[in-house]
Amino acid sequence: MKVSIARLERALQLRDAAVRVLNQIGYDVIAGPERGYCHYTKQAKLNDLTILYSRRRHLIDIWQGEKVFSITWIAAGGPNVRAFRSGNWELCLLNTDAELTWTSVKCSPELKRWLRVGSLTEDD
Repeated sequence: MKVSIARLERALQLRDAAVRVLNQIGYDVIAGPERGYCHYTKQAKLNDLTILYSRRRHLIDIWQGEKVFSITWIAAGGPNVRAFRSGNWELCLLNTDAELTWTSVKCSPELKRWLRVGSLTEDD
């Protein structure tokens, strides 16, 4: 799938958020043992989203009833956006990523409260 630079940047942002979510709450799944082979994947579920990462192919698929996003990447060849259907799933993924990142930050509750509510203004 050929995409614009802006769309590719958005796809990479979503891929990176999906990887962070998978690292935080994903679980390992073995696919295919009934067919005589094992394909190890990692999966995460967020509300009505399913994120699937295939280690073997460096592939992330995101499903919301149907596939809404798919990207592959290799070090030498760069990313290949295979499917990208815009929708509310993007905000759900990015918000979950931000919340999981926020809760994993190690600092005092007072500092977290200040960072979340008391951001600096020009007058400060």
